[in-house]
Amino acid sequence: MSTFVLVPGAGPVAPLLREAGHAVHTAASDPDAVAAILEDHDLDDVVLVGHADAGPAIGSAAARAPRRIAQLVYLDAAVGGPVPEARRTYVHCTRA
Repeated sequence: MSTFVLVPGAGPVAPLLREAGHAVHTAASDPDAVAAILEDHDLDDVVLVGHADAGPAIGSAAARAPRRIAQLVYLDAAVGGPVPEARRTYVHCTRA
């Protein structure tokens, strides 16, 4: 299973990921908070998900700890930070 860090907490997504067997951590929309979660929990191979205004925060955090990040997911988020394009995924959600 994968390890996810959701920034910010991403509401109902965390319980769904946990039910599927994934490890899930949440952090505030701040690069220092994200980096602290990665370091404090010694996380590697992380899928870092930024929602809304958290895009720049996950980009900056990934630039600080690139070896810990497997993938960045920008969920309806602005893109930020010097992360290689190949490690980015963009998801745009719309409501019916």
